[in-house]
Amino acid sequence: MNSVIPAIESDEIIFCEEEDEADNEREGEEGRWKIALIDDEPDVHQVTQLSMRHHHYQGRSFEFVHAYSAEEGRQLLAEHSDIALILLDVVMESEDSGLQLVNYIRNELDNQVVQIVLRTGQAGIAPSQDVIVRFNINNYYEKQHLTRDRLFTSIVSSLRAFSLHEQAIYKSMEAEQANLSKSLFMANVSHEMRTPLHAILSFANIGMEHSGGNEQEKRYFSYIHESGKRLLIMVENLLNVSKLESGYIDLNIQPVEMVTIVDNARSALSSTMQRKSVNVLVHTANTPLIVEIDSEKIERVIINLLSNAVRFSPHGATVTIILSDKSLGGLDNSQEISVAVIDEGIGIPAGEEELIFRPFTKSSDSHSQANGLGLGLALSRELIRLHGGSIKAANRHDGQGAIFNFTLPKKQPRLSIGE
Repeated sequence: MNSVIPAIESDEIIFCEEEDEADNEREGEEGRWKIALIDDEPDVHQVTQLSMRHHHYQGRSFEFVHAYSAEEGRQLLAEHSDIALILLDVVMESEDSGLQLVNYIRNELDNQVVQIVLRTGQAGIAPSQDVIVRFNINNYYEKQHLTRDRLFTSIVSSLRAFSLHEQAIYKSMEAEQANLSKSLFMANVSHEMRTPLHAILSFANIGMEHSGGNEQEKRYFSYIHESGKRLLIMVENLLNVSKLESGYIDLNIQPVEMVTIVDNARSALSSTMQRKSVNVLVHTANTPLIVEIDSEKIERVIINLLSNAVRFSPHGATVTIILSDKSLGGLDNSQEISVAVIDEGIGIPAGEEELIFRPFTKSSDSHSQANGLGLGLALSRELIRLHGGSIKAANRHDGQGAIFNFTLPKKQPRLSIGE
């Protein structure tokens, strides 16, 4: 049977054969581009579908689904989640029903992927420049100027944009999954390394205690113990960074005296400080500094900062730790505490005060022979940020070392990451 419909290029009458159902069966449903036609004129549906029936893009033909009002369009979107393109009339139930549907799609459904091409037979009601600026659409045509070639060009450009957007989303998801897998792998490896490391440290400690008067043997065990402690710090940092990246880290918030945390960190690094004859001085406030923190996490921060300070300071140097209600700038803030670690080391190369806080990044100073993964400062910043604090680095005014200063609020919400 033949149907009589207006041609899309002109007002002439042409005869077109009814669409052969076999064309729709040549491809599986998943192999066709799904295009929604939302227009209150049945002739527009027929002309559009017939004019595009033999066209393809990327080897896939077009499947049209139909709605004849904005309300039907909403139902259509609910029934078909795989629509790539919407050819949308502006004037249907009302003068702006098409534009209202655009707002519904972009804002209420939060669908920014589907491509929307507006088509109108009453351009004066919705001027193109105004519509393009105000509404998140991908193209806009007046029906009387929309030839078959222009329609095909519009469809192809829209489907290309949709395809690129989908690919970008897919690649982003792939990258996120790969990053998560990497973080979980690193966390597992780090966890598995802790057990043998603790055994090494324990036996090294036993060796030092039972070496008798053999100073050389005691020194050897001391080196083993010190190296093991350094390796354990790196493993702990790696484990914590992996947990941070994968979102599997909690804050166990409890009120703690800050001096206790500093003393624990000093004790953890005592053998390193003794070997380099580095003296660590602690200056604290006259009154106890009680803060609500995850003591294990903040102790990790101080261990990282103190380890760096000792490592970069010369033999016999002094490292100073200042605990205060005041920042180094002298500003009193009773809601925060300030911790400053001041060393006598080589300082920070100019312009790298922020760079050194990036993961796997170390100072470019060619004189530095310090080893490490470049994770300690990056981890410290993230742990401090989780507590609502901040950290910064600077060189001493006398040029004789660096200052690492962080602040923490005294009160903490008892939340874990992801809540």
